[in-house]
Amino acid sequence: MRNVLALSSSLALLGGAILLAPGCPSDADGDGFTEAEGDCAPDDGTIYPGAVELEDGIDNDCDGAVDEVDTGDDDDATGDDDDATQSDPGDLDTTEAVTGDWSCKGNQGQPTPGGVVDMTGFIEDFEDDVAVSGATVRIWPGNDPDSGVAGASEFTSDEQGNVAINQVVSTCTPYSVYVFKDWNPALTYPTYQSNFMLPANAPYNETFTSVSFSTYNLVALSLGLEVEPGKGIAAGRVRDCNDVPVANGEITVGELDLATGDITEPEGYSTRYFLDDSPNLGSNNITDDGLFGAINLPPGDSWSVLLWGIPQDEAHCDTTTGGDVIWNTENDALCLLGTSSVFVIPDSVNVANINLIAFPPDCAAVDG
Repeated sequence: MRNVLALSSSLALLGGAILLAPGCPSDADGDGFTEAEGDCAPDDGTIYPGAVELEDGIDNDCDGAVDEVDTGDDDDATGDDDDATQSDPGDLDTTEAVTGDWSCKGNQGQPTPGGVVDMTGFIEDFEDDVAVSGATVRIWPGNDPDSGVAGASEFTSDEQGNVAINQVVSTCTPYSVYVFKDWNPALTYPTYQSNFMLPANAPYNETFTSVSFSTYNLVALSLGLEVEPGKGIAAGRVRDCNDVPVANGEITVGELDLATGDITEPEGYSTRYFLDDSPNLGSNNITDDGLFGAINLPPGDSWSVLLWGIPQDEAHCDTTTGGDVIWNTENDALCLLGTSSVFVIPDSVNVANINLIAFPPDCAAVDG
């Protein structure tokens, strides 16, 4: 299915560590890219995705544009674009209230944990919707990837992409997932997602997405960004109380202190938004797609994706533990409207959906 990982996979060009080895039969010119991976000149080793664009009448970097020479702008989260007509996606300057149904915000209570059950996972390639066999699926029933391999159970998908995950996950209890394939040859990009939750009642099924290296490299070029080796990506979609994408919000990443509302941001990351499920450099806030991405996040387990926006009602804003609304310090018209925790390891995609419906409806506690 074309879900949030269509966003994740389109956010970066990976470093040399994942490129095919020069001289490989499928990479005749030895530039690290095959024709299937976007090499528009498979017989010329100086032309490949990510190459420096020169003023020579040639599309050196295979992005479809000729002589699109880098001007040296530093388009990071703080932003200083020279183009006066284009503000930076990190400027937090939206002027429209967030869209969607926010009536469930703050009215859902807490889920009631259930018992351990047998479940079936399905591993699907995000781009062509086909089953991915031989993928490793690591499950943390405690929703804590930081506990490492020792705290997880590991499974492998069969030829049909199915994986039986028996007597590991409890209903109405969050769990984390890590999907990957062996690196020799490099086939998929490691993908984390936390806060999955099974419903109280069967069927117990979930689809986990696998992102191929070739797709990741190809779509990345349209964003004008390169992921730094050793850093990660957090990507996701914002959905309202009817599971419909929310527009007009803006995204930052940081470590949130709920006692004070203070936020500590990492340095050097960038945000990007999408239009019609495609990367769009003209979007400075979340569009009707609800899609966002944060690129070049340093590894760590304390980061949260933070959704800022002009609220429809101040009651929808998140608050400190003392009950004070958390307003943005850069633009005080925006309050914090939602968060999603991410576990960033080097060179990984981290799915960080922000859903106003926090858990399956049948997991809600029943009074009496």
